[in-house]
Amino acid sequence: MLRTGKSAVSVACSLLFVTAGVAWACKYSVRDVAFVDILPQPYHAYIHVNAETSPEARAEIASAAAAVFLDANVTGEVVDLDAHANHPSAREVSRPAPRIVLESPDGRVMSLPIGRGADPSADEVWAAIEAVATSRARRQVRRRMFDAHSVILVVEGAAADANRRAARIAQEATTRVEGGMDALPKPIAKPPHTVVIPADRAAEEAVLLWSLGVVRAHDDDAYVVALFGRMRRLGDVLTVPGATEDALYKMLDLVGQDCECTLDRSWMQGMMLPHYWDTQDEARALDSLAFDPGNPLVIAEVSRIVNRPSILTDAPTDSVGGSLGYTELAIAGEEARPAARAQGQTATPVSHADTSSVVVADDGATLPIGPTAAAIVLMALGGGAFVFVRSRRAS
Repeated sequence: MLRTGKSAVSVACSLLFVTAGVAWACKYSVRDVAFVDILPQPYHAYIHVNAETSPEARAEIASAAAAVFLDANVTGEVVDLDAHANHPSAREVSRPAPRIVLESPDGRVMSLPIGRGADPSADEVWAAIEAVATSRARRQVRRRMFDAHSVILVVEGAAADANRRAARIAQEATTRVEGGMDALPKPIAKPPHTVVIPADRAAEEAVLLWSLGVVRAHDDDAYVVALFGRMRRLGDVLTVPGATEDALYKMLDLVGQDCECTLDRSWMQGMMLPHYWDTQDEARALDSLAFDPGNPLVIAEVSRIVNRPSILTDAPTDSVGGSLGYTELAIAGEEARPAARAQGQTATPVSHADTSSVVVADDGATLPIGPTAAAIVLMALGGGAFVFVRSRRAS
């Protein structure tokens, strides 16, 4: 009987561990979530023309915009200022047409000229419109985003010391991330990859830098920016001098973690750069991630994860007490009662026993472990008793 009892308890424990494992199992990493475009928020390119713009240039502009923005997270609209002088995009810019007024998802505006005169050539039209959706640095990021843990942009300034410091910050953070990649919940093929934008290419990368929110306060400053997933910015822009390797590492360390964790999940859908995303990118994403980020079922599931209430509310920054450090939470005990009484509510204390008996399910509901475990143990013991009776009868 003792042997049978031990077997039953072993079965019960095994079932309990399996149940707990299923409850806590994660399907997507933070990096995975950043590849899913839950609620598309494209950039808007308003292309201004007027009476001085020739019919040939207008036709070229319309053709280029349709072709370039077809597979980009940018929408294009040609605005005739003579017919629509009060168009909302015209309020921000008073410079001559033709030109592009680019609006970001968060409402910031950038103005870009098309050519050097009122009647640009076809090459000038295509170059200006393509610069909205792609650039040399963005092509590098696009090639690396499928197999790299993340991409670190180092934006150089005029001071060699600051540039060296920025490069060292990127390298040291990469080394630390690489050292822990074997322990990630979901494997990632390669460590963070660094892309350097020299100071003399700042004009060429003007749209990229603007979309990242890089505003150069001093010519000597360098900047470090982390990107992850589908070319999304992670955390804040780090300015050198002033930035540290630890600040960058704290951001990068989140990329491979389980998206079901207690961290704030809203920043997992950080703003994308303007970029191309075509059928080849979709195929590479499917091959790299082992799921289709454009599948409606995946989008719905990730949307539920991202929008689930979280204990922590801060985006990834280097600030003390944010989601990269720690947050002190007032559990509804003695300290919470005065505030609750002030609002006419009754605070219910939560003991350690209460919190240890709850598992968060995938849909955000709470499942009590106690009754579930008891049922499993009873079933296992019942099965053991049945086996014991059968063996006694057989003897």
